[in-house]
Amino acid sequence: MATFLITIDVEPDSPAWSAKLSEFHCRNIAFLDRLQEVCDRYGARPTYLTTYGVAIDTGAEKVLARLAATGRCEIGAHLHPADTPPKLDRPHPETSIPDLPPDVKAEKFANLHRALAEHFGAPTAFRAGRYRLDGDSVGILERLGFTADSSVTPHVSWRLEKGPDWARAPERPYRLSRTDPARPGDSSIIEVPVTIRERRRFGIGGRRISDLFSMPFRSLPGPVSRAFEWVRPVRPDWLRPTYLDAGALAALMDEVLADDPDAALNMMFHSNELAPGTSPFVRTEEEARAFLARVEVACAHAAKRGAVPLTLSEAAARYAPTAPAG
Repeated sequence: MATFLITIDVEPDSPAWSAKLSEFHCRNIAFLDRLQEVCDRYGARPTYLTTYGVAIDTGAEKVLARLAATGRCEIGAHLHPADTPPKLDRPHPETSIPDLPPDVKAEKFANLHRALAEHFGAPTAFRAGRYRLDGDSVGILERLGFTADSSVTPHVSWRLEKGPDWARAPERPYRLSRTDPARPGDSSIIEVPVTIRERRRFGIGGRRISDLFSMPFRSLPGPVSRAFEWVRPVRPDWLRPTYLDAGALAALMDEVLADDPDAALNMMFHSNELAPGTSPFVRTEEEARAFLARVEVACAHAAKRGAVPLTLSEAAARYAPTAPAG
C-alpha cells in the first residue's frame, strides 16, 4: 500500500546561506497553522524539518511546540551549517556539510539535535541543507539516534554548485550507505527520497547532461526561467507545489503509483513558501493562498488514491523491513 508524506524544510524567512544571521526573521513560521489545518482535513501528518535558527527563536518555538503537542505532526532536523554553532573562523559562513572539518561537522549535528531535543523531544528524522548529505553524516546520524533521512533527490545532480550527485539514486526507500549515500548500504538510516520523476527531451542522456541541466532553476527571473525550462534537455518533475500546478501534482502521483503501488509519495517544500514576501516564489497573499490550495489538492488526491499518511520517521519504520541494502 502506498504512503503519503509531507516533508517541510522549516527555515527563517531569509535562507541561511544568503543572509547575515543578525537579519534573520521567522515570520513565516506562524503560517504553519494554515498548513496544519489543511493537513488535518485529510489526515496528513507533516514532518517539520527544523533548522537551529528556528528552534531557538522564541516565537517560532512556541508555534512548533503547540503543533507537536497535538501529535498530528513530527518535528525533525534540518541542518543549515551557517546558522548552527560552532561558527567557523572564516570570512563567509560555510554552507556545505561535506566541506566542514570532521570535528566541526559532528558538533553542528550534535548542537542541532540538542536544541530540538530540549524543545520538542529528540528528533529521529533529518534532511541536509541543500540536500548535501555525505557518508560521514550518515554515521553521525546513527550515533545521534536518527532513523530516517530525506536528503536524496533522485534524477537530480547538484554537481554544478559543487553538491552531491543524486541523479542515479533509487526512487524507493533504501538503507543509506556510509560511504556513498546515493547507493544502498548497511546503515540503520532509512532514506525516503523526495518524489521526483525524470523528463528527458530530444533523446539526450548521459551524466554530463544531468550535471548541467537537472538542477532546479526556478528562482531565476521569470522570463529567463521560462526560456530555460523550454530548452533544457532534462527536466525532473518534483512532487513540490512550488514547481507544479495542482493538476500536474495529481498526475505525477498517479504516474508513480501506476509503476509502484507501494510507493512512498514524498512531497516537499519550504516553510517560507507558505507566507507572502518571505521567499522568491510567494510574494503576495494571493500567491500564498494559491500555494496552499495546491497543497490541499495534493492531500486530497493522495487520500483519494488510498495512500496512508505518515510522518517521515513513520515511513522509515514502514519501509525498513523491505528497504534494499548494499
